[in-house]
Amino acid sequence: MQVLELDTGKTSQRRFAALTARVYATDPFFIPDTPGAAAAALADPAYIDRQAAFMVEQDGDVRARCVARLAEAPDTGTIGFFEALNDVEACRLLLAAAEGWLRSRGVNRVLGPMDGDTWHRYRFAVEPLQAAPFLKEPWNPAYYSALWEACGYTVADRYLSTRIVNPADAAANLAPYQRRIRRQGYTFRPLDASRLADELTLMYRLSVQIFAGNRHYTPIPLDSFLQLYDGIRPLLVPGLCQFCCAPDGSVAGFVFCYPDYADAVRAMRGRRDWLAKVRFLRGRRRATRVCIKSLGCLPAYRGTGVGPALMGLAFEQTVASGYGEALMCLMHEVNDSRRLDGGTSEPFRQYVLFEKWLVHAAGVS
Repeated sequence: MQVLELDTGKTSQRRFAALTARVYATDPFFIPDTPGAAAAALADPAYIDRQAAFMVEQDGDVRARCVARLAEAPDTGTIGFFEALNDVEACRLLLAAAEGWLRSRGVNRVLGPMDGDTWHRYRFAVEPLQAAPFLKEPWNPAYYSALWEACGYTVADRYLSTRIVNPADAAANLAPYQRRIRRQGYTFRPLDASRLADELTLMYRLSVQIFAGNRHYTPIPLDSFLQLYDGIRPLLVPGLCQFCCAPDGSVAGFVFCYPDYADAVRAMRGRRDWLAKVRFLRGRRRATRVCIKSLGCLPAYRGTGVGPALMGLAFEQTVASGYGEALMCLMHEVNDSRRLDGGTSEPFRQYVLFEKWLVHAAGVS
């Protein structure tokens, strides 16, 4: 086997991207990226001097791939855009090459899988993996975590998603919070899709304050945030995304939800032509649940009841929009939002983020 450090040329991009189809060839739940999404990571001008891409091949057969990237946090690097066949030796060679590149640039701690930062895809889904993933959920073969553990990585953080099987009951249990803050002069308003760019900009300004204290958080510019939500309009349902306004009219927090259109997006097969759009429109009618992706209130309003009130409103709107259940998505295992389930949640899936401390010439950093 040999390790290759890739250039940014089209041939490298094609070979880098092609492994994905092989890894998930028999996975009925896999949702392909749009064409070129993975390959574009190699030539992203924002990171061209801060990253390196690696691939392991044997007799011309690509076995594993990843991108090592310098993080904003001091002495920290990430390994992301990872895909591999179930081959421990290939993974060991791949990760060792990525670690060596990071070590030579002063990195002491490596986090992964992480596609650069926590705004983008990160974490491995670990259990249970029998149920289909929801839209935008991390998804991977079951053997991925074992590959990283065999290469000396340990769990840095654990996350989970939970299932609310009766959102009407959950809404009723949280209704006292909503009534209380309404009496105090707080109001709610739905996201206005006719002003989507402005509303997303508001979400960005709130998010950088709300989530700044989260583990592994790094800021990103507004244009990068807006790119994350490119194409989100077809996923929006009136009422599911809400802002909470304080008595003085300023926005105190928000909840961002969307229907789980995973089956509809899967039917598009990673394409955006007219036929793919028809498949999406047909498939989204079968959605039965809502994904609660983001919830938060500004630090000044924590402890006021804004968070529970927004979550209760999300459950209420889930029912009003005709969906039978909700998912509270991708929460850290010690996140306070875990307690906002109205007492009705059950486990759905768990995830892990790995770390490794690198050995330098002078010892362990």
